[in-house]
Amino acid sequence: KALELEHLLTGTVAQTAQNLKAMIARRKGPAMDDNRMVYLEAVPPIESLTPVGKAALVKAIEPAFGASDAKPLFNGLLPRFVMQEVEVHKAALQSLIDACESDTKLANAAARQALAEKGLPGSIAAHEATDGFPESVWAKVRLPTLPRVC
Repeated sequence: KALELEHLLTGTVAQTAQNLKAMIARRKGPAMDDNRMVYLEAVPPIESLTPVGKAALVKAIEPAFGASDAKPLFNGLLPRFVMQEVEVHKAALQSLIDACESDTKLANAAARQALAEKGLPGSIAAHEATDGFPESVWAKVRLPTLPRVC
């Protein structure tokens, strides 16, 4: 195709522009006829067109969390060494949780024992059923040497 048009592009810039203008004029008529035959629908004038409104591109759907057939979305995307470090971190976290639970049970037992020594064995249940202990009860229960772990 370029070789067919090569003769139009020879000469000065003005001659090349004139040649291209003549080629466009020759092709315009058949192109307009082609458009009238192929595109049978009339194009409405711009003034009659309404502005295009907003439209959602996709419909939002709720993700199916906990579905039995669904696997984790990013499963397998992390390198193996990162996954191993995550497992080490999870194990360390679980041991810390277990230690805190153990210390909490020991502290609860010590508090119950101290309450029993002061003659207040029902105070824990009373505390859970009401808005809390009065300050006079706390003064009797305080243990000065209870170790703080968590």
